[in-house]
Amino acid sequence: MPQQRTDPISQVAWIAVRNTLDDAIPPFAVLAVQGIGEDGIVEVGLPTRDGQTDVLVNGFATIGVGGNGQATRDLPCTMLYDASGGDPVVGEIWGVEAGSHFLSRYKPGFKAMGANPDEQLGTFTAMEAVLVTMVQILSTDKTDGLYPAQEVVYDVITGAYAVGDACWYKDLNDL
Repeated sequence: MPQQRTDPISQVAWIAVRNTLDDAIPPFAVLAVQGIGEDGIVEVGLPTRDGQTDVLVNGFATIGVGGNGQATRDLPCTMLYDASGGDPVVGEIWGVEAGSHFLSRYKPGFKAMGANPDEQLGTFTAMEAVLVTMVQILSTDKTDGLYPAQEVVYDVITGAYAVGDACWYKDLNDL
């Protein structure tokens, strides 16, 4: 009787995906779901917003233009990162940047478990982070009744902070 494989790669739930971009998708790229094709295959492209966590991660192979591949949502997994921001340190929070397949430093989303820097391709193993998003008021001066503010993401487990997007805050006590 055949035995079930128990190696880590065999335990990943792979999803069939199709590249909707005009460029190839590199291995371990972060992907956003664009929809489901008539044939039931998940169509993927670039993430659309900073800090997006409802993403898939490409597998070990490049997906050509219009081609099919496989991706996962299982964590921990290996993801591409933008090496221009340095290499991830264990416990740091890195996240999705809109319009990029690479995770970026100072973006909320995933916790680094260890970097695998390489001359051509920087990857790190990421796990889910327990994050709380807060709003920090930057000034007491209002514009049109709103305070200038900034999102701050706090990792409950490690106590690390990541700065998010600028925003405007309406104090509910002012209503």
